[in-house]
Amino acid sequence: MTADPTAVRRGRPPQTEEQAEEVRARIVEATAAVFTRNGSRGLSVAQIIEQAGLARPTFYRYFGNAAEPLRAVLDASNDGLVGGIRAALAGTDEPVQLGIRLIDAYVDWARGHGPMLRPLFAELHDPGSPVSAYRERALDDIRDLVRKT
Repeated sequence: MTADPTAVRRGRPPQTEEQAEEVRARIVEATAAVFTRNGSRGLSVAQIIEQAGLARPTFYRYFGNAAEPLRAVLDASNDGLVGGIRAALAGTDEPVQLGIRLIDAYVDWARGHGPMLRPLFAELHDPGSPVSAYRERALDDIRDLVRKT
């Protein structure tokens, strides 16, 4: 038996790459909002999908658990901090100006987090929190940048 090429396909229509990225970004944004309210220990798939307004199967199409989109949030945070410091280090050799640029890079990074800074800082030194591991990675990246400079 051969399939009729003109037959209507049942189910959900295929998703474009742009649509998939929009849904993924929506989940990551919802994760950041839940993390801001509850920290990493209060993070659950149920809260993320409620915040994002998505169905559970949609979440699991993109992520296997609540920790995965949190890693995306923390990766973006670290990338922002390390990138800001990289730009500050590349800007000048004059010590005072370099110090000011480094402080500005850190302050800009912190301002970009808004209320998410509270749970982020609260969990920095908690060995049971995924935030602590990201702190160590960011510090290693920053040390490497400074050594190279």
